[in-house]
Amino acid sequence: MDKRHAARRDVVSLQEALTRALLILPDNHEIESCVIDISSQGLKVSILPSAVSLSIPRKNEIVAVIFKAIPLQLACKCIYSMYCQDGSMLIGFFVFDLDGQKKLLYLLDEIE
Repeated sequence: MDKRHAARRDVVSLQEALTRALLILPDNHEIESCVIDISSQGLKVSILPSAVSLSIPRKNEIVAVIFKAIPLQLACKCIYSMYCQDGSMLIGFFVFDLDGQKKLLYLLDEIE
């Protein structure tokens, strides 16, 4: 059952500016990522196997997610991370800041 309260948009419907994000981890390690899907409340990103390191966000860690092309920086809580068969990783983030959610909603409304 899908309990989401906000519509998600997949990478096919996103503007190029919303498909790449830089993750800044609590230890200041930076990881480039590709956005898989996004809503006003969260996003799912993919990290290439070459970028997967020991420094990955753990559940409940706060990570800065930066969209350089917009520019937009959000504070997000990691809600899950999982390895894929090809060695890449999927990470889900929740945008817990209401101001950040409003900014994302505005951006997503612009692309419809």
